[in-house]
Amino acid sequence: MSPGYDGGGVVTAVVARGGYLYVEPRPTPAMPLDDRREDLLVAVALTEFSVHYEQADPDLSSEAWQLADDRLVDHDVGPAEAVGALEIGQ
Repeated sequence: MSPGYDGGGVVTAVVARGGYLYVEPRPTPAMPLDDRREDLLVAVALTEFSVHYEQADPDLSSEAWQLADDRLVDHDVGPAEAVGALEIGQ
């Protein structure tokens, strides 16, 4: 995670810098996230990143996918179920 991130934000981007993946949060003081919801948001962002970089950098894409999968396994949720588990817009 980027320096100074306290876990109280919403993921807005997953960025590759110097061969590492960083999750860039945007602080949202109005609604702190619980750990499960935060993990699912990060997993969705990492999955999206993985798909977009699959052709350009297969190794980085694979690393992003593995990081996403690790978070999903912790909550017994599959990639296809992650967005639904977040209950966005419901």
